[in-house]
Amino acid sequence: MTDGDLAMKSAVSTVFPRAHHRLCSWHLLRNATGRVGRPGFLRKFCLCLMGDLEVDKFERIWMNSVAEHALEDHPWIADMYAKKHSWSNAHIRGKFFAGLKMTSRCKGLNVQLGNFIYNGYNLREFVEHFQHYLEFMRRRELVANYKSAYGEPVVKMKLEAIEQFAAMVYTREIFERFQEVLMLASNVRVVSTKRMSTCVLFEVAMSASRDHGPCHEPRKMVRNL
Repeated sequence: MTDGDLAMKSAVSTVFPRAHHRLCSWHLLRNATGRVGRPGFLRKFCLCLMGDLEVDKFERIWMNSVAEHALEDHPWIADMYAKKHSWSNAHIRGKFFAGLKMTSRCKGLNVQLGNFIYNGYNLREFVEHFQHYLEFMRRRELVANYKSAYGEPVVKMKLEAIEQFAAMVYTREIFERFQEVLMLASNVRVVSTKRMSTCVLFEVAMSASRDHGPCHEPRKMVRNL
């Protein structure tokens, strides 16, 4: 994962010929803001960048957005479309990046390595201290695994059975992410339902809080039969 530097791109393809080179999402969004700067297009670009889309839907959204904002002849737009296999979620699905989307997280690993390794080390010292770093990271993983296996998560809602089951099947970190989504979902109430020939149409609204407060504008959701 890089910021798109051409020399680095050439080096990656030479040194790691079987690796899938990915462009940093943060740098892409910054470049899109600076080079295009149209809020309507930026929202669609972010969807194409981060959204869980199929390839055909990506193509449709991209083409419609480019046409809507008359960007067909924009050189940066043409360049990004040519490089879509390096940044679009739709085109890199199935490739392994360890959850990384930005170079900043890679730099965070470099900072941790810097606590163990210095540029003045010879090869033997480098290998020894790098081994110390691996042992440190493995100990952290063991502690995280222990907490996930034996720790008791804090139940925050009345949906106790769902939370307890999620805590059994998820690691602690993933459970905490799931819990946030569940808390948001618990704020949704069904305003009305309408049975159609092929689906059921639900109109839902999200309250400002779980127990009271005004509701946001209702939204429509569809469940196929």
